[in-house]
Amino acid sequence: MANTQETSFENTKTLKNSGLWAKLKLTNIAVNDTDYSHNSTIPLEGRLYEYLTEVNGINDYNVSLYLDGKLMPTFNNKTHTNGNFNISFIIPINLSLYQSYKIEVDVTDNLGNNVVELQNYYIFNLLPYLKLNLTNFAVDNARFYHNSTFPVKGRLYEYLNEPQGISGVEVSLFVDNQLFSGYFTTTGFNGTFQINFTIPFDFDVYQAHKIQANITQGKWVNDVELQNFFTFYTNATSIFELTFIDDLLKIPGEIFSVAGILRFDNLLGAGIPNVQINYIWYNATYQWQVKSFLTRATDGSFSENLDIPTDVYSSIINLNMNFPGDYPNIGPSYINITNIKLFSNIKVNWNIVSKAKEGDNITIAGRVVSFTNDSLLIVNRSIIIRYEGIQIGTVVTDENGEFTYIYTIPSGTGNMTIQIELVTSAGLTLDYFFIVNVTSVPSVTPPGTVNLFLIFIIIIISIIIGIVAVLAVFGY
Repeated sequence: MANTQETSFENTKTLKNSGLWAKLKLTNIAVNDTDYSHNSTIPLEGRLYEYLTEVNGINDYNVSLYLDGKLMPTFNNKTHTNGNFNISFIIPINLSLYQSYKIEVDVTDNLGNNVVELQNYYIFNLLPYLKLNLTNFAVDNARFYHNSTFPVKGRLYEYLNEPQGISGVEVSLFVDNQLFSGYFTTTGFNGTFQINFTIPFDFDVYQAHKIQANITQGKWVNDVELQNFFTFYTNATSIFELTFIDDLLKIPGEIFSVAGILRFDNLLGAGIPNVQINYIWYNATYQWQVKSFLTRATDGSFSENLDIPTDVYSSIINLNMNFPGDYPNIGPSYINITNIKLFSNIKVNWNIVSKAKEGDNITIAGRVVSFTNDSLLIVNRSIIIRYEGIQIGTVVTDENGEFTYIYTIPSGTGNMTIQIELVTSAGLTLDYFFIVNVTSVPSVTPPGTVNLFLIFIIIIISIIIGIVAVLAVFGY
């Protein structure tokens, strides 16, 4: 409610016959009981008119402003046009904040026998109208890594009286127009403040981010002029996470399987999609040609079958995978898979009989190792078993490189070949042989059956004995 004061002459007041009896009234009552700040202007409008005949304005009188009863002579005007006047009061900066002040307007001419009765006065509240300015400009357009921290410094001060800083007001950070409620402080001496902001891991490295401070508590919420904001950019590091590494012994030219994810920042980071990964095979003396593949566009993962070079003559090869980065947004990273063991041929330490008969069930067993190094076991690999060149079965070596297969020897005698052939992804055939001497099964005469050969022998022997006896009779 407006604080106005109406005064009137008492009935007992007697005026001098020659004097002027007048009223002075402030008319723009919307000004009353409002908030103003230093150096802001209060427009005062009013009218001087005859006491008993209000329609008759009184012109050409000087009027001035009084602040808390004290004349402010520089703020004045002269009544005109039916007694109207206008005074623009600029609030001095030496007035104390957070107080209420009384303003009146009165005639300053020597009135003599004249009487002017003031009809009202206004009250205004002096509060700071605030500006907020960020001051550490080195932050603007700078780049910062995810999870790094940078300071946001600023100052809160009166809009029209910049030297007057405002302390004790809560300010918070807004990033991309969203309140980050965990980042706030209270303005200190002369209105200064500092808030340290840590960049979240999920900030997009491909877009600019806007950061500013604003009042978030008290009467100045949404009633402060923000002078500026800063733009900053984020960087991320990168890291490889391998989820599968082929652990089988390989021959040159075979595929080597590897799977994983290229992530932002750390092993908890999101995948980096659709970027190029370079890979290089190398050993102690040579580095092969660089090749590449792309991470998946959905999640930054990869699952690749990489061809081992065919012209490797060492027993060990290494693989380097590297992401060159995406300057200036994402930093580079690499990972090495070392000591990948190679072999060029196989041999079998057999566990098998060397002789068999037709129809025998034999166990074809052994341990498959590198031809040049028995300690390199060919484990978890498929092998084809052939008998006389014909495939008779397929087995997988166990974790010791061993295999077992039961086979029935077919008909046919002589030195027979048992062949172990390693299944490779390089289109090469690596095999090893074993010779089994196969004999026929001896025939057996069934009981009660006449043996014609034996009868023939007996007859022949009998004839020979008879001839000898005859010759003896005749003296031979």
